[in-house]
Amino acid sequence: MSFLNKLFGGPEPTPEEKEQRQRLRRFETLRDEGLRARRAGALPHAAACLEEALRLNDDLATAGHLAEVHLLQGDDAGALPLLRRLAAAEPDNVEVALLLSQSLTRTGAPDEALSVANALVAAHPDEVRTRYVLALAERAAGNLFGAIAALTQALAARPDYATARRLRAEILLDMGQGREALADTQTLTADAPDDETCLLLHARALAAAGSTYDALTTAERLRALNPFHREAVLLLGSLYDAAHRHELALALYDEAIGLMPDFAEAYERRGRLKMQLHDAAGAADDLKQALALSPEAAGRIDGTFSNN
Repeated sequence: MSFLNKLFGGPEPTPEEKEQRQRLRRFETLRDEGLRARRAGALPHAAACLEEALRLNDDLATAGHLAEVHLLQGDDAGALPLLRRLAAAEPDNVEVALLLSQSLTRTGAPDEALSVANALVAAHPDEVRTRYVLALAERAAGNLFGAIAALTQALAARPDYATARRLRAEILLDMGQGREALADTQTLTADAPDDETCLLLHARALAAAGSTYDALTTAERLRALNPFHREAVLLLGSLYDAAHRHELALALYDEAIGLMPDFAEAYERRGRLKMQLHDAAGAADDLKQALALSPEAAGRIDGTFSNN
């Protein structure tokens, strides 16, 4: 290259230019390796490569790739500064703003999430997902009625928006509105009869609405689909207990613990039930095991094991 530069009169690159070229090549190598790792599902390696690439070259597209990797890892705190930067650089990018609002909600910043979501709704009133992220932010801020209103608007525009319908059912159940939630869970289970999330919501709504038999049937069906579904075990156990079907509840907890020996809440529930049945020794053993597996359970358990 030096000979050709001299032959054609081109200047020799300066040391600074050489260093910049090497830096750019290193950036491209790290960026490409990070993207390959992302496609292969090696997310920690992808994040490490993309972070190092960004240190070499503050590239907006690479920042977007890194934000995506953080989100795939469930690391909203890591994604948040990158999403803020992307949103500032591309204020009309709906996808980035949607992700930003949700990350703000999950990281405990509902006021900022509300501000982003409200701006989205105003700028894109026909995009139903903006109402969904607004509902998430309203719920995080404690405004459940506002969340229900936003979801109702989304569902009026798009009745098949299952994610919004699930969230509305969850919020209605949180509000103690079982019968109202039931209308949503019936639609959800009709559209997706084997969806575990929908079946669990439906069983909860049936129980809250006082339809105990149907709640039991639905929870049993869910457990038949997935014997490892912990929430289904706990709901089914509480329904058996409320119906005074103690033998079924004990058998359920025995089976669940056999399948999942680290299931602390099953030990705790079985211990409570054994205490009701005057098996103090068995209750104490289950209590010890629950505490060994989940020390934070002490706050729930303390003072609850009694013969009264």
